[in-house]
Formats: sequence, structure tokens, C-alpha cells
Amino acid sequence: MPSLLISTITLSAFQKILSRYPASVPETLRELDDARYETIPATLAKRREEVEGKGEVGLRKDEVLRLVEWKLKHGTFRSKLLQLVQSNPAAQIEQTTKDAFSLFTDAKKDAAPGPDLDPDPDPDPKAILAALKILTGLRGIGPATASLLLSVYAPGKVPFFSDELFRWAMWAMWAEAGTGTGKAQGWKRVIKYNVREYEALVAGVGELRGRLGVSAVEAEKVAWVLGREGVDVGGDFGDEGRDLGTRDGGEERREGGDVELEGKEEDVRARGGDGGGRVGKRKAEETKAAGLIGVKRKKREAESGKARADASPQGLRRSSRRKTDK
Repeated sequence: MPSLLISTITLSAFQKILSRYPASVPETLRELDDARYETIPATLAKRREEVEGKGEVGLRKDEVLRLVEWKLKHGTFRSKLLQLVQSNPAAQIEQTTKDAFSLFTDAKKDAAPGPDLDPDPDPDPKAILAALKILTGLRGIGPATASLLLSVYAPGKVPFFSDELFRWAMWAMWAEAGTGTGKAQGWKRVIKYNVREYEALVAGVGELRGRLGVSAVEAEKVAWVLGREGVDVGGDFGDEGRDLGTRDGGEERREGGDVELEGKEEDVRARGGDGGGRVGKRKAEETKAAGLIGVKRKKREAESGKARADASPQGLRRSSRRKTDK
């Protein structure tokens, strides 16, 4: 039986897993899911039709906030991050998203239709990364959130940098490289949320779309189901796309998303800090603290050992002899 790796999954297995997506979404996320996958993309598409050939469209501030809320509730909710996005002026958000989306309009003039037979051509990967860079100029918007805004504009073409989709796309490469130990494997692999990783994701999803003729947003949903179910996608599978072998031990997450690192880059970038430096400093402080604790523990053990020796019969005899000598 074929595996469920992104490079080998069959169209039949893909579609069957995709059909399980609605049931995998928690009740508390369904309204936000509808906004992210249906309402906002449809609204943008309508705006594009209205201004066809006359200009570009952008996202409104309330729409961006809704999308950020959806992203945070899929992972670890950070009210601070939402506040940072809120601090961007409405006019700046709309103009910045217009500038980013316009790169797709310019890139599609001489391009061919995409593999999913959508009449709109695929945007060049360079245009996607350039648009990503424009969007990260907004406060609180890092590569992952920027990719979400781009995905809403072009859901068939541009993948959202979700934890599940990235881990699925990188699964085979990580396995071949033999990297990751213990908890840092499979659906628990640590993600850096940087542009280089997103570039690799764009390439991986592009190959999947070209092979099966599916959309980027469908790939995102399939990855979500696989991640929620904790499937070892390199295992042995039946026609229903369900694991017949072992699972990778992925924990049941409260509402999906990486419980440790999702949104970290957005947090750090928005504060103007250096993520690597901050993490390195924290590790150094933890190491120093651990060292001090170890020294204190050894000192206590030494003192405790001395006290036991003095209290032993041998210690008492030595004490008695010293008194007799006197």
C-alpha cells in the first residue's frame, strides 16, 4: 500500500482524508473557519471582479483581525499578537495588502493556467515571496500570518504556512536526513517560521498540486486532518487513507497548531527583537540557574553525609576516645 507522504499520496486517499475535515474541526472554530475559507475569500473575489482592470483590491482591517484570530485559535492564542496587529492603521493595512496582491496581478499576465485547471495562472514563487515581504512590514505580521493573507487572496495557488502542512511537506526529507530525536519528530517537529522554510513549503505544495490537480487550501485541510489524527504518514495504509501501522505518538492538541513555537517569529519581529538572541540568552540563563542548583544540591548532600557520619556509632566512638584522651 502507498504511504501518505505528500510525494506519494494517491488522489483517492487525498479526497477521502479531505472529506474528514469538517468533522475534525472543533465546534468553537467553525464560525472562524467559515470566515477564513468561505466568507473572506469570496468577498475578495467579488472585489476583484468589480475592479477588474481598474486597480487592485486589499483586505479591510476587520478582515485581517478575523484571520489572525482564526490562526491564533488554531494554535496558541496570544492576545499580545492580536493587539500588535490591531495597532496598524486601517488605511495602512488596506494599502499594504493591495501592494502585495498586485504582485500576483502583474505576474499572471504572461503565465499559463495552474495544474488545478483554474483559469488564473499560478503566481511565480518569487512573486509569492516578494508579496510575503511586503506584508511583513505590518506590525505583528510574520511569514506565517502573511502567508495566510496571501492564501485568502489566492486559495487555490498559495499555501498557508500552517504547522501541519509544513510538517507533512517536510516529512520525507526529515526522515531521510535522520534528524530529530525524541519529541522533536513527526507532528511535533520544531518549526522556525522563517522565509526559507516557507519557500520549501511553496515548492512541496506546488509539486503536489501539479501531480494530483488539487488546490493549496485542500492540501492544508488534508494536512490538518493527518496532524489531528497523529498519523505516521510514512506508514502502511489502506484505501481509506487510514493508518494500518503505527502512529507517531502525536499528542491531541487543544485546538491544533504548535503548542510552543507557533507565532513566535511574529511576536519577536513585531517587538523589533532578535529571536535567536533572545532564545540563546534564555537558554544561557537556564543553564546558569541549573548549574547553581546543582552546586547547592551537592553542598547539601555533602553536609548531610557529614552529619550522618558524625551520628554513626563509629563517629560516637571516635568522640568518646577524644574525650578519654583529654
